[in-house]
Amino acid sequence: MRKGLTFCLMLFCCLYMEAQPQWFTMGQTINNGRIEDICFTDRETGWAVSAGGQIFYTNDGAVTWELQYGNTYYLRSVGFADSQLGFAGTLDNVFLKTENGGADWIDITAQLPIVPSGICGMQWLDDQHFFAVGAWFEPAFLIRSDDRGESWEALDLSMYANALVDVHFISSDTGFVCGKGTNGGIILYTTNGGEDWEELYSTGNPGDFVWKLQFIDEQHVVASVQTFGFESSLPYSNDGGLTWIEKPVPDGNAQGVGFVTPAKGWIGGYNPGFLATENAGDDWEYVPFGGNYNRFQVFDSTFAYAAGHQVYKYVDTAMVVAQSSRETAERRFDPLLAVTPNPAFQQASISFQLPKVNNVDLNLYDSKGALVQRVFNGRLPAGTHRFPIETTRGNGYFLVGLQLNEGLFSVPIVVR
Repeated sequence: MRKGLTFCLMLFCCLYMEAQPQWFTMGQTINNGRIEDICFTDRETGWAVSAGGQIFYTNDGAVTWELQYGNTYYLRSVGFADSQLGFAGTLDNVFLKTENGGADWIDITAQLPIVPSGICGMQWLDDQHFFAVGAWFEPAFLIRSDDRGESWEALDLSMYANALVDVHFISSDTGFVCGKGTNGGIILYTTNGGEDWEELYSTGNPGDFVWKLQFIDEQHVVASVQTFGFESSLPYSNDGGLTWIEKPVPDGNAQGVGFVTPAKGWIGGYNPGFLATENAGDDWEYVPFGGNYNRFQVFDSTFAYAAGHQVYKYVDTAMVVAQSSRETAERRFDPLLAVTPNPAFQQASISFQLPKVNNVDLNLYDSKGALVQRVFNGRLPAGTHRFPIETTRGNGYFLVGLQLNEGLFSVPIVVR
């Protein structure tokens, strides 16, 4: 009897261990560049957009993907109200719409009250109300529709923010946006549909972005912070986003954030792998899996998707078919940012390479993160680019920061 009981307990433990969810790389999308965003309307049906101008569709839980659309645009965001109506945002002044599940995509930019420089984040609150924000490279704006995109309203947020990256409304009037302000990464809050905004959180470090927002439930909210250096923070709220505490994150390139419970979650960016926590961000463990994370979509505590170099799925092992596989960390895009000479005396030159046209924000910061010189802000074509900088502001350590569509890059410079 005791042997039988022991065997049953051992079998239960084995089955329990096997049933624990874990991350898998799903079917290959053959994408040109990072998967910037995903939107699943249910656990099986979803869309993914890539930096290479592609839109992919799956109806089998990301096991296989169909290429629905291809162009030269840098696609950043995608959102669907249902299985038929959806929008896709680019970083190239183009806004796309489909009314047949992605079989056809049309440019509806001319229907908007403004031409959006780029749409970084979007949200369907319900099947009527849609919100979108942009752009990481300025200016800051919100567009919204209360009738499934039949009519539009545009709101200029430049008096509150320099740039916006993500949006989350909890009703048609009450919502949050995040991005960058003059003094650092910020989270803004409105209760009148976006007419007025209150700053609820700021990193206080110029050049930072609050990159993504996630409502785990009605009370618990997390955000990611992209910053210069080796450490950023996890803004964490226990009261629905009204107040925030900061928890250290040992990764300055944090962008995508996803929690499946108030305690368990992951954060990652352009660096290979991601960081995992089991205690609400008090401690982090590096996991060498995947890379280039920008968006997580969570269904419940045992089921989630993530977008990065490919599409990743968090699921019970028993639910994953043979086409899926575990993978190791993946490498990030490298613009070959350099400063010469380094150490520098009176002048130096910044150089970097772009494989295609890009939005560029190039700045020089001092050792405390304060902006010293805004070197360039605008669009540049493919090729090698060089910019002179003056280094006559005193000796010491400085930082060159290069923000591209692909992420944030930096290199230290010593002035003597």
